[in-house]
Amino acid sequence: MTNSTILKAMGLCLLAAVAGAAPAAASQEIAGDARKGAAVFKAKCGFCHAIKADTHKMGPSMAGIYGMKAGTTGFERYLGLRDVDFVWDNETLDGFLKDPREFLGRGTTMPTEMRSARDRAHLIAYLKTL
Repeated sequence: MTNSTILKAMGLCLLAAVAGAAPAAASQEIAGDARKGAAVFKAKCGFCHAIKADTHKMGPSMAGIYGMKAGTTGFERYLGLRDVDFVWDNETLDGFLKDPREFLGRGTTMPTEMRSARDRAHLIAYLKTL
């Protein structure tokens, strides 16, 4: 075998390994349950956030938040989302809920982190229904 043939074979093996790893990683993603997410919301979020549109408490309403451009709920007191440019989706909500201060940096007033990936997945599934 030539060096060129060996390198080609090694490249094909690497490609196969990477292609095979993608489905395994995707299958490890936690599926959220909106019903369980409603309970998470009530226990951890409901004191500060409403689910009714245009009804704000200490924090903005969560009605319609999924798919919305961040900082556009009409809740003007929240400085942490001023001048940001992203949409609330699975990835951004998960990052924010996991550690709001790390996700946004200075300016966020969200006091708690949600360390449980399962709780975050359930909560995001629930937020999609609002």
